[in-house]
Amino acid sequence: MKIIAITEALSKHKSTIKPFNKKTIILKDNGFKTIQKYKNFPEIHIYDIIKPAPQTPTNKIIKINNHINKTGINILRENPQKTMKFYDITAIYEQNTKGKIAECFGNRSPERNKKTEYIQTGFLCNHIICAKYFKIKKIYGYVLM
Repeated sequence: MKIIAITEALSKHKSTIKPFNKKTIILKDNGFKTIQKYKNFPEIHIYDIIKPAPQTPTNKIIKINNHINKTGINILRENPQKTMKFYDITAIYEQNTKGKIAECFGNRSPERNKKTEYIQTGFLCNHIICAKYFKIKKIYGYVLM
């Protein structure tokens, strides 16, 4: 059984692509408690939208292989047990030969003064880290353009 989850930003966008269904989970900016409900599930697919969100989306789905967290947030601080461990996330995503690196900015605006090869997005990385923390075995990340 797999979980399909989308970020709140994507849920509010008028994208015409719908890789989702009625059971799709919407992840608020802090998805810690939502993902916790699915602890030990075998597979999760998490979708976010590119930043800034386009007025007219291309509906192209980019597969993500890794991320850079520039949100300024450590999502694991939401852990009520307050036990902190180092989690090796070097191979957190299921890899794809066409996968890209996401640069996550949370609610902040992406850096536009430099040319980047990264896919800029919001909170994808935080949700991915939560999925790893809650021992979901296969984790897939996507960004809609």
